[in-house]
Amino acid sequence: MFPPWPSTFLQRAAVRLRRRFSGIEVASLRRLQEYEWPGNIRQLQNVIEQSAILCDEGLLHVAASALSPV
Repeated sequence: MFPPWPSTFLQRAAVRLRRRFSGIEVASLRRLQEYEWPGNIRQLQNVIEQSAILCDEGLLHVAASALSPV
């Protein structure tokens, strides 16, 4: 089971951005679950926040490129 952190981080980002999100796409959530997180929890928080900034829809999409190493 994946911890509820992505949803929590999305809620926080939505407040900061003054936007509404209905949730996270199933494919994006799966992508987050399968990713080998080399960093700490802040890395996940940054990915969610950056994705929220770039998202034009109410359902958060996390691009595969957001999880690629720089």
